[in-house]
Amino acid sequence: MIKRKRTRLIGLFILSDIVGILASYFYTYGFRFYGYIFPVDPDKGIPSIKSYVAVFPLILIVHLGIFFLQGFYRTRLKRTKIDDFFLVTLNAFFTILIVQAVLSYLNAYSQGKAPLFSVQFKMSHVFLAIYFVVVVFMISFLRNQIYFFMKRRFAKGLNLQSVIIVGAGDMGKAVAQKLTQYKDWGFVVKGFLDDEKREGEVVDVDGGIKVLGPIERLESVLEEGDISDVYVALDLNNYPKILETLKVVNKYAVKVRLIPDLFQLLTLKAKIEDLDGFPVISIDEPPLRGIMTFVKRAMDIAVSVV
Repeated sequence: MIKRKRTRLIGLFILSDIVGILASYFYTYGFRFYGYIFPVDPDKGIPSIKSYVAVFPLILIVHLGIFFLQGFYRTRLKRTKIDDFFLVTLNAFFTILIVQAVLSYLNAYSQGKAPLFSVQFKMSHVFLAIYFVVVVFMISFLRNQIYFFMKRRFAKGLNLQSVIIVGAGDMGKAVAQKLTQYKDWGFVVKGFLDDEKREGEVVDVDGGIKVLGPIERLESVLEEGDISDVYVALDLNNYPKILETLKVVNKYAVKVRLIPDLFQLLTLKAKIEDLDGFPVISIDEPPLRGIMTFVKRAMDIAVSVV
């Protein structure tokens, strides 16, 4: 669920970055050469826009590549606005540096003996200075607008995903903490259902999340029709309760997610396998199989003979 939302948000950020870079680049061209603020060298004249169009793909690729290396498109997206602004500033600086280095190399190569191609284009330093300022603010502005738009929709109750967590133990609290980290994406933890805590008790997660009652109240909570996801965070000792919970949830149009008790699985030396698309938890598998059993037996005999 979080992965799907993150993928969509990454796609939205990539699109906004492309739009921001495109708009900044050609706005800067018009402002620099037709804005009548910065004088143009009469000997050189106004450079053809075709030359700048030819360089734009390089600018775009370097920008997006550096964003990827910075982790904008592959790691956790929750950063402060200051962090975002600082990283975008670094991105713009290194992009200009790399593009200038590439163009300088191509110009130098073109002046060599029998070059395969010729590049006789240098970007205006004033253009690059203006572009640096414009692209930093444009990308930062568009990213902030995306977050602002999402928050406004969620504040109006649109596209919210209301979550109930069955089990208020360590696993349940860990799930709640993870979901509250992404509350700006529309996740709302309505409460816990737990047999070992009293109704109304507040669990210390994100300022406090209430226990709505025992697990048997799940059906009545789902009857209200306000829940979209149910997380089952019970340990293996509560297997009957897990089955009963799944039976109840299957009656309603909600998504159910079972959180495995990883600690107990590790204690049991369990591992998850795939049986033609069907997940299987393997427990207490013999450590030696096949030829390894024969090797172990041979070593035992050899040691006993010695």
